[in-house]
Amino acid sequence: AVADCLGACGGTAVEDCAGVCNGDADFDCHGECGGDAEIDGCGVCDSDPSNDNSSCSDCSGVPNGNLTVDCAGECGGSAVEDCAGECNGSAVEDCRGNCNGDYVVDECGGCINSTIEGAYGYIDNCGFCDSDSSNDDTTCGQDCAGVWGGTAEIDTCGICSEGSTGKVFDSDIDCNGVCFGSWTLDDCGVCDDDMSNNNSTCSQDCNGEWDGTAVEDVCGECGGSGPADNFDCDGNCIVEVDCLGVCGGLTVVDECGVCGGGGPLGECGCDDIPEGFCDCQGTEFDNCGVCGGDNTTCSEDCAGVWGGSTVEDCAGTCGGLLKQDCAGDCNGSAVEDCLGECGGDAVVDDCGTCAGDGRFDDCGYCDDDLNNDNTTCEQDCAGAWGGNAQEDCAGNCGGSAAVDACGVCDDIPLNNNTTCSLQDCAGVFGGEAEIDDCGQCVENGSINTVLWNQSCADCAGDPNGEATTDCFGVCSNTEGWIGFQGDNGLDECGVCGGSGLFDECGICDEDELNNCIQDCAGVWGGDAVYDICVNDNFPNGVCGGNGWDQCDDDENGIVNEVQYKFGAYNLSMSDIPKDQGGYVYLSFTRSILDTDTIYSGDQDSSSTDLFDGAEGYLVQRKDSGVWTSVQSIFAYGASEYQIEVRTFSDSTSVDTAVNEYRVIAAMDEGNFESDASIFGYSVDNIAPSIPNSVFGWYDSDFDVTEVTWNAVMDNDISHYNLYKDDEFYASTFNTFFEDVENDDPRGYSVSSVDIHENESERSEVLFISESNVIGLDGLPDEFALLGAYPNPFNPQTTISIAVPEYSKVNLQVYNIKGQLVEVVKSENMLPGVHSIKWEPVDLSSGVYFVMMRVNQEVFKQKIMYIK
Repeated sequence: AVADCLGACGGTAVEDCAGVCNGDADFDCHGECGGDAEIDGCGVCDSDPSNDNSSCSDCSGVPNGNLTVDCAGECGGSAVEDCAGECNGSAVEDCRGNCNGDYVVDECGGCINSTIEGAYGYIDNCGFCDSDSSNDDTTCGQDCAGVWGGTAEIDTCGICSEGSTGKVFDSDIDCNGVCFGSWTLDDCGVCDDDMSNNNSTCSQDCNGEWDGTAVEDVCGECGGSGPADNFDCDGNCIVEVDCLGVCGGLTVVDECGVCGGGGPLGECGCDDIPEGFCDCQGTEFDNCGVCGGDNTTCSEDCAGVWGGSTVEDCAGTCGGLLKQDCAGDCNGSAVEDCLGECGGDAVVDDCGTCAGDGRFDDCGYCDDDLNNDNTTCEQDCAGAWGGNAQEDCAGNCGGSAAVDACGVCDDIPLNNNTTCSLQDCAGVFGGEAEIDDCGQCVENGSINTVLWNQSCADCAGDPNGEATTDCFGVCSNTEGWIGFQGDNGLDECGVCGGSGLFDECGICDEDELNNCIQDCAGVWGGDAVYDICVNDNFPNGVCGGNGWDQCDDDENGIVNEVQYKFGAYNLSMSDIPKDQGGYVYLSFTRSILDTDTIYSGDQDSSSTDLFDGAEGYLVQRKDSGVWTSVQSIFAYGASEYQIEVRTFSDSTSVDTAVNEYRVIAAMDEGNFESDASIFGYSVDNIAPSIPNSVFGWYDSDFDVTEVTWNAVMDNDISHYNLYKDDEFYASTFNTFFEDVENDDPRGYSVSSVDIHENESERSEVLFISESNVIGLDGLPDEFALLGAYPNPFNPQTTISIAVPEYSKVNLQVYNIKGQLVEVVKSENMLPGVHSIKWEPVDLSSGVYFVMMRVNQEVFKQKIMYIK
């Protein structure tokens, strides 16, 4: 041990970088003692806080942040330059990387020049894609159902089957192999056309299975094994019932009247000390916790607690922490020095002497006498005071040379003890260790009475003897001694000298009256009980049953296990109301094996794999004769489940589109198919949107009435119905109509019809006469893009727009990639309905969009150009 800078032997005080003992000065990041330079968030070391983090901050001032200034000058903004170098511009590259180029991706996935006529590839009915219309539909044909590339074919009976027909191949052949024949297969497997002899070649067993082997036992149970032990066929106990009501049980009532109890084991006989009292006579504890005491053994503290230790401080606060200093001031700071003087300045010197001058010398000795410095120790061979460096046997300070067992001095371990060879059993040259009677090498041999022969001596001290100490501490091996019986005299319960034995349930004691009993399955200590499925076959219920297998829930004479197996059952299906079609509700009763709860199982909240340690249900739909999985859910023990599943198509007046479904229960015990499949269909219950912006005018030049409206953007629109004077008048696929029958006046309204024959409500009625065009003032009521006619078109189309007031109108055409291809008109226009002709120049066939922009409003219509 050495003295620290305060002179304390073994102390931890050290000098700081300024040489102050136990000081707090430290080096800053420049290595300057007591300096104020610090490393900022960017790793820069300086003492100027004004420039902290300035060398690596992003535009928002965050050190090492990732925000940058976009092309619009906004920090963290998302504006980027388009391919033309315009900030937040709309120019885009075509499929060849040309900015605002003419190349587009056709239906075949090829990048082609849209200005070259006939280059655009498309997919024909056979799924073959190219730009050559002469070979359309030449790579496949229509099957018997009229489906291009379909797989339906005529079966043996001349019926179009398989493919999209939903008809199974050769399903009209009877069991005799005759198309549309009348022969049938009975339950015995006999095929003939005589219904009178059905099932005459076999019979049903007691389970109702044709040609089955199940028979009734002596109790009349089908497939049963007879009555349970101790019971007759009616489930009546035929032996004595114990106090627990167990037939044949051995449990008895003890002297305290408790069935199966252990007798008077309480502190007060059969009972424990009453709650709130300290003895059986009803004596209470006093406030000091003394039974029957009078509160004289303790007192209340300042907090009112009996026996408490809380006291008032010098300020009179109960439990307070303030104390008087040596000057008598409450919470004062005066302290006594080492001489006991209050406020004095006497201190203890390095030697622990109050007001002394003692200090440590080089030997670590402390006193105030300079004459005896360094007299208590010497310098070692290395010159260190009190050091432990020594010369080795060769005279080297701190050397490693040593004398081996043969007396040779050197620092070469490899030649140790090579000059002599006398080793004892411990390998010590010239040593006295010997092997004792136990085969152990003992230091100092037989004269070591402490260890000699002790590793194998028995309790009597005999080497390799057979005497042992029993559980009472007696050492012997004589017959009749308790330990002579084995296990050191312990019984099966581990009791010394006891007679306890284990019963059939593994409980060990000396009382044979409390031995365990058998359950209904004959298992000792088992927990099997009878379930609620009581019937003729199981008058007491099923022992260990699950309350379902042998029950008959629908009371039809067939037990659940036979009727429903272990899969889902009671399947039902209904259309989802007020939807767009394509889905139905499938409901079913859970599998009896569905034992998971909403919290159980090993499923991951992000996992959708049914077979990842959890139970679940898989819904399958039969598509073209093949069961196809369409939905799956986790099981969570619900009694009933309802799943939303997709249909193949919706039902219409043309096709009922009936779908067949089944449910697979994926349980821990295996996968089980539902007891039956279910048929159902979906219906589109939502009508499309009502056409808006209905306009019209009378064209006196051609004596026709023009009616136009905005296209409905629903994705399942089929056509539009036009009503004239509240009567159906015509249907059209266009968004305009020319009426050559000009009754005056006439009222028009329009509705939209989707592909599932749902019709929207009609638009408001538009009245047109030869005396006025639109509205009461002869002008449109609102801005509108009335439509293009014809559409599709070649080589030109007429675009009609409605302008109710003098305004700047921009009429532009964009391609399908959103690229501007032509500005048709951009000028101020007078109020009225305007017709503008547009003929594409150097444009390829395809879909284009007409965009009308006026007063912050935007109108759009899709048109198709066909060369």
